[in-house]
Amino acid sequence: MDPMEVDDGPYLSKNLTMEGLVTQVNFQRQKKSCRRATLCLGLLCAILLAGNVGQFLHYKLLPYLASEDQANADRLTQEDLQTKNQVISALTTERNHLETSLSNLTKDQNQLKTSYDSLVKNRDELLSSKKALTTERDELKADVKGLQRNHTRLNTEHDALQTQISALRADHGQLQARYDSLVKDKDLLQTSKTTLTAERDDFKSGFDNLKNDNDRLQRDYSSLRKTKDQLQSSYDSLVKEKDHLQTSKTTLATERDDLRSSFDNLKNDNDRLQRDYSSLRKTKDQLQSSYDSLVKEKDHLQTSKTTLATERDDLRSGFDNLKNDNDRLQRDYSSLRKTKDQLQASYDSLVQEKEILQTGKTAAAAERDDFKSRFNNLKNENERLQRDYSSLRKTKDQLQSSYDSLVKEKDLLKTSKTTLTAERDDFRSRFNNVKNEKDLLQINYNMLESDKKRTERNCTDQLKTSERLCELVKKLQQSQYAQLEANYNAMRLKNDMLQRNQSSLLTERQEMQTSIQKMTSKLNGLVCRNGWKKFGTNCYYVSTTKKKWNEGRQDCIRNGGDLVVLNSRAEQTFVGNLVGKGQFWIGMTDSAKEGTWMWVDGTPVTNAHWQSGQPNNLNLQDCGEILGKEFTDAGLLNDEGCSIEQEWICEI
Repeated sequence: MDPMEVDDGPYLSKNLTMEGLVTQVNFQRQKKSCRRATLCLGLLCAILLAGNVGQFLHYKLLPYLASEDQANADRLTQEDLQTKNQVISALTTERNHLETSLSNLTKDQNQLKTSYDSLVKNRDELLSSKKALTTERDELKADVKGLQRNHTRLNTEHDALQTQISALRADHGQLQARYDSLVKDKDLLQTSKTTLTAERDDFKSGFDNLKNDNDRLQRDYSSLRKTKDQLQSSYDSLVKEKDHLQTSKTTLATERDDLRSSFDNLKNDNDRLQRDYSSLRKTKDQLQSSYDSLVKEKDHLQTSKTTLATERDDLRSGFDNLKNDNDRLQRDYSSLRKTKDQLQASYDSLVQEKEILQTGKTAAAAERDDFKSRFNNLKNENERLQRDYSSLRKTKDQLQSSYDSLVKEKDLLKTSKTTLTAERDDFRSRFNNVKNEKDLLQINYNMLESDKKRTERNCTDQLKTSERLCELVKKLQQSQYAQLEANYNAMRLKNDMLQRNQSSLLTERQEMQTSIQKMTSKLNGLVCRNGWKKFGTNCYYVSTTKKKWNEGRQDCIRNGGDLVVLNSRAEQTFVGNLVGKGQFWIGMTDSAKEGTWMWVDGTPVTNAHWQSGQPNNLNLQDCGEILGKEFTDAGLLNDEGCSIEQEWICEI
């Protein structure tokens, strides 16, 4: 072999098997695997370049010096010069090729470094997003727990209110029973009074017969006649008082029916509160389902974390692959190109993983937005429950005040019952006294009859005795008249007392009725029934069927309200926004007097906003309607024939 011929195989083999220059780098440090692999590749390229430079010096300068010595010794030939030029050109070409490879590797290194930095940045962003989502999830869990505690507290207070309402109903039943017993006692006393009056009349008739038989007591008979007239007037007044008491009894029966209807209304309100409680239970179930979905999303995030850990293990395995590729580069220079391809494939996989992570980030952002929307919904629901809780608390205080007033009224009724019982006992004692006096008068009457017979037999010889007897009878009659007058005054005082008690009971009944109406109106103002919409203190309902004006109004009345009365422009705007397409009956008509429009509550229509050119009374249009949303004049009023069937709007 010619000494000038280039034989770089052993040198390349030696350079590519220098394992100590490559394997001493620690490739397994966390989070810097790709950067260190790139650095190792750069060092390897630098070592290769240094080897090529050394090879160039070894094969260019040393042979050149040796050939120069030999030429000086033996003389150069033309063939040696050609061989030298060929070696120089081959080394130059190889050097250029190696420089080109080095520049390509440097560019690949920079690209891989840039890609790695972007991936690290994206990974940090994803980790920060994950932490933010975890924090938001914990906050949402805390909010859900707070809402559950508030819901439990509301249920407890609702049960307490239900217990108080039951106690009020029981007290109301007891008061009603006591009131009925008092009415029965009053009826019994009235019957006794009537019987006593009849017996008194019988006694008077017997006493009058006695006076008719006794001609000598004509003057006394006249005075008794006057007394009879006075008693007759008293009897007439008692009859009038009896009629008045009968009227009062009828009024009290009517009031009892009103109280029963109020009780039914309270029962209906209780049913409505029960439905509200059911809706709260449904809300609780919805919150529970939201909590379950949050748990599922937590599991999904845990799965994402596991996926990221798997991807991290994949990156570590890629790092091991890079290390193996580096070992193959040490064994063979030609495997460097394959390593570049593998790095390119790894880069593509990292780009795909980046896209996957970006997709996961987008999904996590969407889930975060969903969490935020759910949190806002839960927050709004919590605020609504808080408002409902405040209204229920106010209702509880109102019911407590009503309960206290009912307790006071119960005590007053107990006092009135005690007074009436004492008066009844007093009346019975007086009745017994009057009965005893009647028996005494009957005995006196019998005695007078016997004395009359004796005086008729012994009239001539016992005139003085008869005169004394007449004086005694006169005194006795005067004493009896005074006693009867005292009894009459006592009965009149008792009647006045009963009248005052009746007036006080009527006043208390009116106050109780007023408090019940206020409480009912407040309960109605707290919450609207299902399907009704609230505006101000009123509730509105839009029908789903079509009927005539009168039939629609009857349906509203059956539901406890009437056709809607528009008292303001704001209310008309609200009703206009409430309806859909079509024409809807409202509580307005001029059927009583043509051209004079009146609301169903009896007030005139003064502030209504009519459609242009309306009302025109075309074909006897006597009922009012509001136009739906498909009209250009939506929300304005129009007159229509009352027999047309269309939807209607109720108001409570």
